[in-house]
Amino acid sequence: MAGQTNSVSVVVKGYGTHQFKVIGYNQNIYNFPISSGTFNIGGYDWRLVYYPRVRSRNEFDNDDYIEVDLELLSKAEVRVMVDLFFFNQITNLPYAVACTKEPMRLTKKIVWAACDLMKLSELESSGYVRDDSIIIQCQVTVILLPGVPKTKSLCEIEVPPPEMAQQFGMLLEDMASADVTFEVGGKSFHAHRLVLAARSPVFKAQLFGSMRDTRMESLVIGEMDPAVFKALLHYIYNESLPNMDSADRANRHEMLCHLLEAADRYAIERLKIICERMLLMDLDVENVAMTLALAEQQHCKQLTHACLEFMEPPEKMEAVVATEGYNKLKREYPALLFKVWEWSVHRSSKN
Repeated sequence: MAGQTNSVSVVVKGYGTHQFKVIGYNQNIYNFPISSGTFNIGGYDWRLVYYPRVRSRNEFDNDDYIEVDLELLSKAEVRVMVDLFFFNQITNLPYAVACTKEPMRLTKKIVWAACDLMKLSELESSGYVRDDSIIIQCQVTVILLPGVPKTKSLCEIEVPPPEMAQQFGMLLEDMASADVTFEVGGKSFHAHRLVLAARSPVFKAQLFGSMRDTRMESLVIGEMDPAVFKALLHYIYNESLPNMDSADRANRHEMLCHLLEAADRYAIERLKIICERMLLMDLDVENVAMTLALAEQQHCKQLTHACLEFMEPPEKMEAVVATEGYNKLKREYPALLFKVWEWSVHRSSKN
């Protein structure tokens, strides 16, 4: 049965105030209009134009007045409301001199003109002119389009964010519920068979496959550093890498290389891609040669391409050749040198 719902449409408004100080009030003997700087309110650009001496619009009134116009500089049609103030420089209080009672439409060709604001004689005898200056303050309210009404239940109950990822991360620290132990480089790690099997087809085969030993509660993991296996478990349970901010760049790079190998070993494809991307972003002259060797071994085509591209400029290649990593590449992976040469020749022919 459907419950009662409601929706509310709210007109969105943009507010802003601009203060315009005109210095040299008595020096403008030619009565030129003076423009303020451009200001932005409601996402639109505006300016004020001050006319120091304007004849009254009333043909029976021979007095001179001040006029202030609000001009829209943006190419748009905007609905606004305006409040205009003169700032009393003795009391430090604004005095309202003009306002709009309802929204009006302004464009670049249609301006708001506040005519016959105040007689010059009244202005000059008040506290609005001080130290040969006056201050004009303009408050603009831009009427924006109403937002799309959102329908909601009158008895809406807020649902908290998902907690499964956080709870799985906590599960890794729960030794009481663990049902399998791994021995890695002399250190023990406790885990949960179902979690490992769900995250890695290799772990699933080892723990639940036809060749498993049902009596075996401990598995020995060879050819892996304990810190790397710990980071692998962290990703399996948290879907994120452990914090490596405290490690220096070389150690972080080495950890990512080993973690990429572990991800490949246990067929955790997303982790492998994350490591590949981070290694790509971390390439430099010192590590690019051995990163290329790793990328070839683990069939990381994008990382291989990035390493070859990094070494393409002659000045970069010259610096790489002088590194220990390149010497190790020559000794342990001589076939890769031909690939580097082949890439260089291919790119040169294209250019």
